[in-house]
Amino acid sequence: MSRAGVVADRRRPDSRRTEAAFLWLPLVVLSLLGKTVFASDESVSDQLWFNYILAFPRSEKLYLEVDFEAAAQVSGGEPWGYLYTTGLAEYYITRYVDLTGELLGGYTEQRAGEDSFELAGRFGFRLHLLSPVLDHFGWERVPSGRIGLANLARIEPRRFWYDSGRSSSGDVRFRNRIELRAALNRETMAADGVWVFLTDYELFWTIGGSAAPDERFSTKSRWRIGFDYRHSYRWRYSLLFQRDRARDTLDDPFNVDAYALDFRIKMFF
Repeated sequence: MSRAGVVADRRRPDSRRTEAAFLWLPLVVLSLLGKTVFASDESVSDQLWFNYILAFPRSEKLYLEVDFEAAAQVSGGEPWGYLYTTGLAEYYITRYVDLTGELLGGYTEQRAGEDSFELAGRFGFRLHLLSPVLDHFGWERVPSGRIGLANLARIEPRRFWYDSGRSSSGDVRFRNRIELRAALNRETMAADGVWVFLTDYELFWTIGGSAAPDERFSTKSRWRIGFDYRHSYRWRYSLLFQRDRARDTLDDPFNVDAYALDFRIKMFF
């Protein structure tokens, strides 16, 4: 058993139960927030997402991941759903910088419109700002402190094909995301039983190509807030609330485009 696990096991049972009950409250609040927002505006897309993620740390330098994602629009327009699979590779060139690359493919089914198939790539780097000196627990890479702040910048070329027979389309987007994570009840994010608060804000700029289906805007923003729970090295769980905003031109104001609740299960090998 790891040192963090031994420390966690020595905690008094009453203390652990009290802590667990207290820390479930943010998830309840987050769920109620999502329920309230979903019912607030029928013109905005309300979505439910689910991710099942398989993680494969291969060394202190290389991390691989496969993400199976399903999503559906439950209100705010004609129902649709999609299934996507994303492969991720991260290479840690320094304690400050991660190189990232993703390849994804997915199918979207729309009851009142044409279905589409997408292939895309995402390529970029993550710069660790607040806790640049990272620790390794086995081959797992985590911030050395309780708080981690990073910036993720990526280029994303995409291509779409349609079952209606019309010509394929594609675009290229630049995406930039600032990420904040904070361990709530342990000294490190690598300890079993740790709850981690997370929030991030991402901007999307279309920099080339034709627009994707139902994405006629030139700029998009995404804000997420939620919690991760590490049950053990193998099993991690997350619940995120997400708000997307978009504008058609640089002179237009941002308007809310979608809300989503995202439940994630991550399994480490």
